Amino acid sequence: MSSVAPSAAKKDIVVQAQVPESAVEGYVDPERYGQVLDNLLSNAVKFTPRGGRINVSLAAKDESAIIGVEDTGAGLSPGQQKQLFQAFSRMHGAMAPGLGLGLVISRAIVEQHGGRIWAESEGPDRGSQFWVSLPRRAPDTFSPASAAPTPAPSGAAPFGL
Repeated sequence: MSSVAPSAAKKDIVVQAQVPESAVEGYVDPERYGQVLDNLLSNAVKFTPRGGRINVSLAAKDESAIIGVEDTGAGLSPGQQKQLFQAFSRMHGAMAPGLGLGLVISRAIVEQHGGRIWAESEGPDRGSQFWVSLPRRAPDTFSPASAAPTPAPSGAAPFGL
């Protein structure tokens, strides 16, 4: 969250975290998961208007750790939600810089860790919620969904917020 604090402050966006008192653990490559969280938070700041809110949450649900990034930003139409994770899709056109690859890369990282990522929105100008679900158990391997299992990254370590 500290990586987006300056840009959020410039727009008077309140960024809050809801984290349980007891640890929620999962196993990830911390550098790669930093990329995912940075992308989700950066997008939330980019598409949230001045004075908006961003809420980051972590919760345990069954065998998964669920990370949420919810904002009061631009929101997404049903058609945009279907295109979100496609390469070079830019949901709000020239409104924001970027190539439209951040969510594609994030999805690949999440899937390599045995998780899934998805978005929800009630429509334009209604905000967005991005969710990441990760297994809470230590994986034997990290692998893309479409490829054969590969050895765990050398830096894979437990996480907890």
